[in-house]
Amino acid sequence: MATPPSTTGQQLATAVNAFAEGLDYQDVSYPSADGVPLEAWYIPRRGSSKLIVSMHAFGFNRYGFASHVEPWKSMYGPGNDTEISFIKDHRILHDAGYNVLAFDFRNHGLSGAANGGLSLNNMFEARDVIGTMTCIRSRADLAAMDLAVICGSGPAPGHPP
Repeated sequence: MATPPSTTGQQLATAVNAFAEGLDYQDVSYPSADGVPLEAWYIPRRGSSKLIVSMHAFGFNRYGFASHVEPWKSMYGPGNDTEISFIKDHRILHDAGYNVLAFDFRNHGLSGAANGGLSLNNMFEARDVIGTMTCIRSRADLAAMDLAVICGSGPAPGHPP
């Protein structure tokens, strides 16, 4: 499945104005298992030892589905105006006591382009999950946290349904 080209920083920044709702976050960059640059938000919850890794569906990014900007506005036919924001979900998780790490898979959002822009039923994306786990284990503030994974659609990459 071909995915839309990566967004520009301005597009993602436009989509992300929901962070004005008051969520503090840190931009995080790290490589996938095969070296593709990945971009993420870390939304810390003071005093929490629980971490949720939020993974988006194909065609989405860590923000969600930004139908107010291209290429999403033109995806799936004319008249697409269905905006899907994961920011509210991130806020619910944060307010419930969880730290949140939301990342862009390769060929999505601000993460690097790879594999000719293809998303192949988790074949390449599993490498992004491995890179994310490596990042978590390498950070003293995250390594000892209890971990859970939320997928935008379907099972975590590399796991059967």
